[in-house]
Amino acid sequence: NIPPDLSQCVFVIEQALSVRALQELVTAAGSET
Repeated sequence: NIPPDLSQCVFVIEQALSVRALQELVTAAGSET
């Protein structure tokens, strides 16, 4: 149903979001100490 280009784009976006969320968690934990 979904064209491969769209699924690839969604995958990349999800990866970028997860990486950004991890970075924010790390910076938040680092600023607390």
